[in-house]
Amino acid sequence: MVVLSIADVEIIIKDFIAKYSNELECKIYKDEEIVRREGEISKKIYIVNDGVFRIGKIDHQKTDMTIAFAWKNNVIAPVSSIVDNFPAIFELKSIENKLSNTNSIYEINIEQWNYFAKKDPKLKELPKSFVYENIDILLNLYSLFRKNRNTEKVLKDLYNAKHPVLNSGIPSHYIADLFGIKNDTFNRILNDIKYR
Repeated sequence: MVVLSIADVEIIIKDFIAKYSNELECKIYKDEEIVRREGEISKKIYIVNDGVFRIGKIDHQKTDMTIAFAWKNNVIAPVSSIVDNFPAIFELKSIENKLSNTNSIYEINIEQWNYFAKKDPKLKELPKSFVYENIDILLNLYSLFRKNRNTEKVLKDLYNAKHPVLNSGIPSHYIADLFGIKNDTFNRILNDIKYR
């Protein structure tokens, strides 16, 4: 199996959308509307058209955790799209942001995806690449945020790098959750960084 890099995936997706957007179903979601719940069987591959979507998970203490955010042209390919009758391991939800007036996402069922992949073979490995590599990257990033004790340094580095998460207008409680800190703490640190 070929595992594509994130840059390769981005090029393939842009090309795919340019070729086939008129054949794809693009759904608009309201803020806080759930696209897919954790545990559901979903035979779809999702590609963000516009806005921001939150990828989350319920932990063993039944707490809803933010794992990552998905932006324009990001692919969200649940394991259940690759493996028969396997429940989705993440929730996908539309969230408020300042990047777009609407949150919209292409929802492509696996049969339709396979049809496109026959016409365009480079699409074939894309969902597997996402499942096997990008999910691992998300979990590693999540783990880094949760374990890093110097949250202020991480936030300052991301802020100075104009990281999209900190410049998207995503509600601060989601970003604080990503870092595993309280919302008040996140806002205090960010205000300190802004006004230094």
